[in-house]
Amino acid sequence: MQSRQSELPRLPVRVLHVVAAVIAVAVASLACATLNQPLKTWRRDLDRRAELVREKLTQGPTLRLEHAKQTQELEELHARVEEVTRRIPDQPREGEFLADLTRLAEEQSVAIEDFQRGAAIETAGYSAVTVSVRLRGGYRGVCQLVEEISKLPRLAELTEMVIRRETDTNDRSVSVTYALYYGLTTAGDASPDAAL
Repeated sequence: MQSRQSELPRLPVRVLHVVAAVIAVAVASLACATLNQPLKTWRRDLDRRAELVREKLTQGPTLRLEHAKQTQELEELHARVEEVTRRIPDQPREGEFLADLTRLAEEQSVAIEDFQRGAAIETAGYSAVTVSVRLRGGYRGVCQLVEEISKLPRLAELTEMVIRRETDTNDRSVSVTYALYYGLTTAGDASPDAAL
């Protein structure tokens, strides 16, 4: 009895090598085609990013100039905030304001006819008290007085002003209301317990 032989013909070794090489080339081509598209996309993305970097580098002097300008504005703003903070006392001190107002009114030949303390306003960041004052004097003196009040070391905001001309004289009757700020709190002043 003879053993059963395979029915497939035996291929020469060279043919097997050629078939293996063709399969290897096909697999390599398939792998290259599969990887080529992501590589092209990656290269395009790198080129786009490089172009953005080149654009930013050409904008460098402009950006530095803008940065310097913004830094200058920020420093000026900080200086202004510090100046305003120095002008706001811890207590209302409307008596001191009245003393300064009286001195300035005498210098400008303006008479103070009435001084009334108004309501106090309290917010999370500051407190303010309003004061109403009736004045009588020449137009120039009243204008100078209002200007001098704005230059006081104490921050006093003019919130209302009514001017009436007297019919019998050249004087003006003026009613002004000021907000006197005090008790300023900033974000740095808040205690950690206050947030709880």
